[in-house]
Amino acid sequence: PVLATRGGVPEHQVDEIGEARTAVYASAALSLMILSAVAFGVAMWQDVPGEQLGWRVGPAGPAFAWAAGVTVAGLLLTWLLVRIGAWLNLSESPLTFTLMPRSGREVRAFLVMVGIAAVGEEYLFRGFAWQVLSGPLGAWPAALLTSVSFGLSHGYQRTIGVVRASVLGLVLTLPVM
Repeated sequence: PVLATRGGVPEHQVDEIGEARTAVYASAALSLMILSAVAFGVAMWQDVPGEQLGWRVGPAGPAFAWAAGVTVAGLLLTWLLVRIGAWLNLSESPLTFTLMPRSGREVRAFLVMVGIAAVGEEYLFRGFAWQVLSGPLGAWPAALLTSVSFGLSHGYQRTIGVVRASVLGLVLTLPVM
């Protein structure tokens, strides 16, 4: 949230981060693994069944339909938000582009980090947080709260990135709901 209100990482630090991309990937992956492990530990400590945290697989046909639908909706919404952001002169953070891998080694490290992020973020935001909050708040308020929290965790991408991640977080919550 602090980075989002400040407009992301200061411009003079972007190059320094670019020089340490692999370390940034490792740091992000490790942070998500630790947060996921803590959430998993809390769930075990509280005897929360795995099915309640999203650890279930339904029939293949509906699961595939949901996956395809969420993928198409996510891509279309992302494209639309990028267009709206450009129209409103909301620039992407230079850091977003700086973090893109440049070498084969960085591509491999990036793919590992993205895989860990996909599982970790889904577990943390849609599995754990949404499930915990939907009981006392209701499904939709919990979906909005966890989606905005997910968006704010992408504050380094500036306003357009926060909005994009929040909307995508809401789309990703639908199959869980």
